[in-house]
Amino acid sequence: MLVGHIAVAFVGKRIEPRLSLGTLMLASMFADILWPIFSIAGIEYVAGKSGDWRNDVSDMAFSHSLVMDANWAALFAGAYLLWRRYRYREHYSRASWVLFAVVLSHWFLDSVSHQHTLAPGARAYFGLGLWNYFSTTIIVEGGFWLLAIILYVRASRPKNHTGVYAFWPVVAFLTYVWIANIRKGPPPPEAVIGSLIFFLLIVLWAYLMNQARLAHKMDEYIDRSVRTRQLMIKRLAVIVVVALVGLAAYLSFWPVPIDPIAWTPSANPGLTGAFAQSAGFRSPQKLIAEAGLGPEDVTRGADGFLYTGLQDGRILRFRAESNGQPELFVNTGGRPLGMQFDQQGNLIVADAFKGLLSISPGRAVTILTDSVAGKRMLFPDDLDIGQDGVIWFTDASQRFDQRHYILDFWEGRPTGRLLSYDPKTKQTRVHLEALHFANGVALGPDDAFALVNETIAARILRLWLKGPKAGATEVFINSLPAYPDNLSYSGKGSDKGDGKGIFWIALPAPRIQSLENIAGRPFLRKMLQRLPESLVGVEPEAVGWVIGVDADGVIRHNLRDTTGAYANITSVNQFDDHLLLGSITMKSVGRIEAP
Repeated sequence: MLVGHIAVAFVGKRIEPRLSLGTLMLASMFADILWPIFSIAGIEYVAGKSGDWRNDVSDMAFSHSLVMDANWAALFAGAYLLWRRYRYREHYSRASWVLFAVVLSHWFLDSVSHQHTLAPGARAYFGLGLWNYFSTTIIVEGGFWLLAIILYVRASRPKNHTGVYAFWPVVAFLTYVWIANIRKGPPPPEAVIGSLIFFLLIVLWAYLMNQARLAHKMDEYIDRSVRTRQLMIKRLAVIVVVALVGLAAYLSFWPVPIDPIAWTPSANPGLTGAFAQSAGFRSPQKLIAEAGLGPEDVTRGADGFLYTGLQDGRILRFRAESNGQPELFVNTGGRPLGMQFDQQGNLIVADAFKGLLSISPGRAVTILTDSVAGKRMLFPDDLDIGQDGVIWFTDASQRFDQRHYILDFWEGRPTGRLLSYDPKTKQTRVHLEALHFANGVALGPDDAFALVNETIAARILRLWLKGPKAGATEVFINSLPAYPDNLSYSGKGSDKGDGKGIFWIALPAPRIQSLENIAGRPFLRKMLQRLPESLVGVEPEAVGWVIGVDADGVIRHNLRDTTGAYANITSVNQFDDHLLLGSITMKSVGRIEAP
């Protein structure tokens, strides 16, 4: 809760006009100011949850528990009372009681939005979780905020232009920040310094407003003249017009990170044709449950261990048969994505931040390549290794890295590439460019061709490497009903070149029709980027989806699960009679029986 605490200061000024608005603001946000100080000191922290960390406010008991807030309230009010007696030789008890109530109100208001404990060490958390319900938050907290603004405006008048033009724009800005962060919850751990500066700036602004706006006496605003009311209405109309013009200018011209272009999505077949019937998931399992967020790809080594990389940079290995505990293989310090073992037993990893890596059996990490023609790669994604040892891999985007990949969907500009690295010559080559988010890559039978997924375009391209079509590119599969991620080739026989294998394609999410409908309207997409993420953010449907196609692009298997057994699948690899599944949103590796 943000504006709710500021609203308390406005209401406090209405109740006790002699108190400075800045002091009231400091009191209402005292707990929030203590939190970053305690976080920097290592006393408190906020722990995040994967995907959505609303209400996850761990170890904030020293600044935000009921018992400690009561203590802070008493200390704050007592210090103010002593300061008034020492400075002005006056007994000002009512103001001290108001300040006590304002400081203590922080716990009660926060408990409406999320959850806090009663005291340090207490295991029970109390709260209504209002932040989980966007509409309800707008009505409840927004209504309180509007009421407080009205009370404060009626109980004060501007002393000069600062009291008008430094008041309403800041109120509008605070309202925007509040709406933008309703669904984001409290600030993440890395934002503590910025949060402290932000809160202190609000307090300083409140002290400025206390000088720029004079508080009325009780009888001055109870009996206002018609002329004064009309003047206020005119001023309010001017402010509304200025605000609307400002909002229009903001939505039209404020800088955004994307430079969108118009593009035309392929037709979305939906659940028709080959996608109408699904065999579902057979005997789904979750391996290494809760090991860490985002086991995006899975491979198997000669030692029988399965290997997977997590969002925090760790690569774990484990045995599936016993579903044993995973062990740390290495931490790349980046974000390991696609991975596969080469003929020498080295684990080759496409790391989104570090580049193409080679990890020896002795766990030594070597960067094979991280740039092309002197320009650093931005988003190495997936890979496959040819019989000749050449590593084929994708650079998903030259615009946005893995942390901001969703912006590629908003921009629609094709900048992905299909690359190769030859360990013998140590040369990196570009084979395909201008791909709509180059993602999965797999070599076909006898390495005759390479397939590469274009996630945003919902299609798969084929680059011929041998034969009469060598060097030619064609569409392998077009108009998929979901966005393809990684893909792999699995031959049924012992020889990968027998031509009888299946290309397994992971489909992490169905197509987002609302976003594709505005693909031809780049200016609108740019405007939407200026709105709070909570208003325009797209949540992928929690569905598990895998398809298998043959070397001719004919769909042979359609495995779709809506039970939540394993969702948002980003990779699928066949080992023996099972399919191993990866995901960037799950905390486990999935396993199902192969059809």
